Amino acid sequence: LVQPSGHVLVCNRTAQGLFDRADGLGVSARGEIVAHDAEAQARLLAAVREACSVSGALGIGGASRVMIPKRSGREQYLVDVSPIRDAAYEIDRDFKGAFLTAIDPDQRLTLSLEGLKQLYRLTAAETAVAELLFRGHTNEEISDLRGVSLETVKAQVRALLGKTGARNRTELVSRLLSVTLPIE
Repeated sequence: LVQPSGHVLVCNRTAQGLFDRADGLGVSARGEIVAHDAEAQARLLAAVREACSVSGALGIGGASRVMIPKRSGREQYLVDVSPIRDAAYEIDRDFKGAFLTAIDPDQRLTLSLEGLKQLYRLTAAETAVAELLFRGHTNEEISDLRGVSLETVKAQVRALLGKTGARNRTELVSRLLSVTLPIE
């Protein structure tokens, strides 16, 4: 959560870890968000100011994305900048703020299957198979890893698809992502 000045009001553990790595994106000693590339910094602050300028308004607009190069030369960060809407003044009449989501393509997201398990009443075995499917394993690999027959794995995959209403593995992954918050 960032103010128009760039001052970071709140950040989660994942963001703090990203800032601590200091690989192109961080927080200054004064508590302001900093992109270590001057052009990216200008774009980031402009996006924050734009989002904050409409944060008290109704409707859409003000959201943008900014690419932030890494010092290491690896894939850039993608920072989504969105206004925090407070047209009803639930936070404060004069509040202006932006919500930043920094995406680091080099950091693999750890997904919890707990929501999927509860929502679709999956068994422990089905949940274990789902986790291996999400990691990209084939039925044969799952059979070897779990020490069960290939036919058992196929039956568990069919049960997973049936319980979730997914037509295929891609839809199953989509369902997982729809019930998992990628934020710590």
